[in-house]
Amino acid sequence: MQIKPISAPPAGDSPSMMTIAAGAGVFRPSRCNFAGVCLYCAKRWCESLRCAQLHERSLWAPCEDCDGFGQLADCHSCLNGVVEVDPAGLAAQANRVLPATLTEPPVFVVTALAARRCRGCGRPGCTYAGCQTPHPTRSSRRAAA
Repeated sequence: MQIKPISAPPAGDSPSMMTIAAGAGVFRPSRCNFAGVCLYCAKRWCESLRCAQLHERSLWAPCEDCDGFGQLADCHSCLNGVVEVDPAGLAAQANRVLPATLTEPPVFVVTALAARRCRGCGRPGCTYAGCQTPHPTRSSRRAAA
């Protein structure tokens, strides 16, 4: 198996900040998202010539709100860290300095599962002790089967 090497930052830049020279296609994402849905017509596995031409002419740059970190920075105004821009917007970002890392690392929160519901009464978190509905036991389920 061949493994693609990780891209290194441009030579001469410090590891904490990078100056970008944005070209027309440098930051262009794939026309279809990871689930195969087209960004332009919202159809899965789109083969439209019009969508392909729109995408070929599109210009993209790192999002100004999140500096290109996208969902890691909890940004909802970009597509995986990039936004579609017009030629003036691309020129405005030509020598923009981008941080190499987030100022605050992302915080991932694990949420608790919903409380289990009682099979007899349907109440969440029922302890069975105070429930008036008879609950099936393992032995009674085995006997019924």
